[in-house]
Amino acid sequence: MKIIKNTLLMILMALILSGCWDNQEAERMLYAHAMGIDFVDNQYKVYLQIINLSSVAKTDNPITPEELQVEIGSGTGATMEQAIFDLYKSIDEELFWGHLTYLIFSEEALKEQRVNTVIESFIRYAETRYRIWVYSTKDDMKDLLLTVPINNTPITISKLDDPLNSYDQNSFIHPINIRELIIGFNEPNHEIVIPFVSISEDWDNREGETPKPSIIGGSLLSLTTYKETLINDEIAGLQWINNNFKKSEVSFLLDKNKKDSHASIFIHDVNVKVTPILKANDITFNVNLSVIAVGNIIPSGAKLADLENGVKNTIKQEVMRTYRAGLEYNTDIYRLSEYVYRYHNKEWKKLEENGKIKLNENSLSIEVNIRKFKSGRMSLTDL
Repeated sequence: MKIIKNTLLMILMALILSGCWDNQEAERMLYAHAMGIDFVDNQYKVYLQIINLSSVAKTDNPITPEELQVEIGSGTGATMEQAIFDLYKSIDEELFWGHLTYLIFSEEALKEQRVNTVIESFIRYAETRYRIWVYSTKDDMKDLLLTVPINNTPITISKLDDPLNSYDQNSFIHPINIRELIIGFNEPNHEIVIPFVSISEDWDNREGETPKPSIIGGSLLSLTTYKETLINDEIAGLQWINNNFKKSEVSFLLDKNKKDSHASIFIHDVNVKVTPILKANDITFNVNLSVIAVGNIIPSGAKLADLENGVKNTIKQEVMRTYRAGLEYNTDIYRLSEYVYRYHNKEWKKLEENGKIKLNENSLSIEVNIRKFKSGRMSLTDL
């Protein structure tokens, strides 16, 4: 009787476990890590980055140069799906999309308004997530996807894979994922800025240059239009109108007639307050920025009042430069219209056009307050 019971138990366990028999083994699958989307001659060109999983676990030691971290495959088609299935023709194993980390759009894909179509394709697919980062570029897609991190560390901790890591040290352009992009498009002013990536040649080793991805600007998009890409100084003001800001730096001359009067100040913890000022058939915006400043390079004999004025004026100039650049391309780059929509909806309904309040150069005023000014370490001249 005991033998019969044990036999029945084994049969029952076999029936229960048989539900897993059709699952694909992890080692018999390939894993999509990133994808580049181009649009050429009225066709999609997709570039898929496949990672070597054996390198992902090696976080303590650099990967040897002989180990290939990534391979890039490509496919072409009249639709995104057709391009991906064209890519499937040369793939050895089943492809898993659940680890897809970021998308890069070419400038041509932006100009041809392919962002919405691509995003819709990915969010309809069960394996992909809303936390996928989104970027734009003008560089060669394949070259960009073949770059590896500094010291050949695992690709999964690269700048594009984990942008928030380096953002804490330099808050130039805030990363954006698919979820945030959809929210930005769905709510006034129906415009968004996605980080713009370029290949940097600033890194070398004994074998020569080691290209790295660098985030140097932002591409301005609306629901239906690609506006323009602003880089470096043109878009530097965007970092200040952002409550997610962590850290950045401003430099200025205390005395324009003295080359050795250069000051460098670290800026931390920006608090942004935007106040719409309602007038008859017109709205202006007062932006108050509150920051903490830390002296990095302070010229000998510098006065605190001069340093504070230098910080305030530099931030104001950057904010206004970026604001004017946005106006040039008919973009509410600081999303000022949304503040009216949120807090003065009745007036917003009267004045909005396509989700935006009409802006001009006089619509924005800036105030910068320094909550605390820390001196930092002493310089040699202070010893």
